[in-house]
Amino acid sequence: MAKESWIERLGRSLDDAGGETLRREIIGDGAGLTSASNPGAKARWAAEMIERMQVHFDAEQCRQIMSRCSCAFSQSLIRQFKQAYTAGGGLADVVEAMRAEQRESIIKSLGSDAALIQLAENERFMHSPEVCEDGSILHTGRPYHPKAYLLASDEQGRRQHMCHCGWINGSKGEIPVAFCGCGSGFYRILWESLLDAPVTVTVESTVFSGGKYCQMRINRS
Repeated sequence: MAKESWIERLGRSLDDAGGETLRREIIGDGAGLTSASNPGAKARWAAEMIERMQVHFDAEQCRQIMSRCSCAFSQSLIRQFKQAYTAGGGLADVVEAMRAEQRESIIKSLGSDAALIQLAENERFMHSPEVCEDGSILHTGRPYHPKAYLLASDEQGRRQHMCHCGWINGSKGEIPVAFCGCGSGFYRILWESLLDAPVTVTVESTVFSGGKYCQMRINRS
């Protein structure tokens, strides 16, 4: 059986939310796109698609629709973090394990370049996730291409190399934050697997909607 494409996942989620007629209207000509399509064409479609979705659904409904389209979180990392959580017995232990994994991954990608590593140390994603005073957890996403992000000379370059989503990282303009509800589903998979309990994930900011970073806030439901 062929692996379900992202457009197919979106279509299934829209069918569940509003039915076939609405799904066809919202997806529009995106039905002919694939992950290998032109980056600019994908980004333009994504911006237009989410605007059509927002006509028919409120912000929370859009987030739920998009969250069901998320990429799968690495099962090996979930097992690694679950072990840290159960062995240590607390939230602080798993947050520290996640922070260490993120730092190590970024530093590895930068090789032995001490100057770039020093630049990275000044970025918030090197110290993520964070446990906030209200008990929520704030994830600041790592760049998809850390070295290119740190070397980028303009905002467009930084946005492009920060974003993990191949459907929008070719955009020359802003993408409504609602599109990144997809990312909320990604972090929900992680945290519900760790806590064995439902969580709510809120998109705090994205680089394609005016933020410096892509950030997700996790709360127990």
